[in-house]
Amino acid sequence: MPDAPLKIEFTPRAADDVERLDPVVANRIINKLVWLSEHPETKVERLVGMPARLDGLLKYRVGVYRVLFWLDDKALVIYRVGHRSEIYKDIK
Repeated sequence: MPDAPLKIEFTPRAADDVERLDPVVANRIINKLVWLSEHPETKVERLVGMPARLDGLLKYRVGVYRVLFWLDDKALVIYRVGHRSEIYKDIK
């Protein structure tokens, strides 16, 4: 019997980020997050140089968009979603 997918949780800011996206892009990102929740062993990059409050933050590429999140054994906690040219500007 396969393990159940991880729960996907959004911070309020991440939920706003997704709502502001074009619906086609938002659906693509949501579908990728569902897939990631079913395959948490997927290799993702850890962000370095982040403030202590963001320790352990990971990034997942979806085309030109990035999803910044934390991963534990029960959930993907989505911190931010945005275009690669903008996503890192205000998180430090």
